[in-house]
Amino acid sequence: YAFNNLTSAYDHSYIPATRTLRYWFREFAPLGGGVFVVWDRVKALSTSNTKVFRWQLSSAGTPVKNGNVVSNVLGSSAVFIVPVLPVSPAVNIIRNQYGGQNINWRAEITDSVSGTDLNALTVIYTTTATGGLPVTSALAAVDANHVGVQIADTTAKVAVFPVPVTAGSGGTYVPTTYTSVTFTTTHGGGGNYLIAGLTPGTYSVLKDSVALSGYSSVAVGPDGTLFFSSTAGSFSVVPQNSPPPASPCALNGDGS
Repeated sequence: YAFNNLTSAYDHSYIPATRTLRYWFREFAPLGGGVFVVWDRVKALSTSNTKVFRWQLSSAGTPVKNGNVVSNVLGSSAVFIVPVLPVSPAVNIIRNQYGGQNINWRAEITDSVSGTDLNALTVIYTTTATGGLPVTSALAAVDANHVGVQIADTTAKVAVFPVPVTAGSGGTYVPTTYTSVTFTTTHGGGGNYLIAGLTPGTYSVLKDSVALSGYSSVAVGPDGTLFFSSTAGSFSVVPQNSPPPASPCALNGDGS
């Protein structure tokens, strides 16, 4: 897992109050099995400012677009680029040129709905040339402060990231961290889970309101990530020794 504030790459001779790019935060999570998840949060000064992510592809293959998914097959390998968010992405394949000559390709992803923000959750899936893309989808049930993705691979992969960014003084911005997150998954078999954006501390992972075996006391360090493995269910990540979330089946609210 890696986190980076890429805003400073655009800091040449700028005035903080009027800089076109307000912020760009990127989180990158390699989840194993050829699965990579990228979470980008971008804010521009105006809705008219162009905000496009470019994914560069090899010139030795010819990428194709099926719906909003871009794939490129080269030799015995294949790569899929899947825009999970925004909900209504605009995806294009463009041939790069240099000196009037065609060189490599790029896939461009942006939001078809105009706005100052571009929050993009992208899955990059690598496999064999004859391999297929497993069902990949945004988590439908997740709390309001987070987004997540589920890749229903042989071993499922799930990644959950925080959304809000707090404005500071002098044109600065800081991603918000949290001490709890709730979400539900639906994959078959076992899965590997990565939760990002947690405040450092000790946490318990609850599945269906019961502490998950082996994850009742998990230390979260400065990178704010927590990893666990489980079958699908309804999950809560909470500070250690916190009471379980209320269940709608507990009519008197005692959690039983």
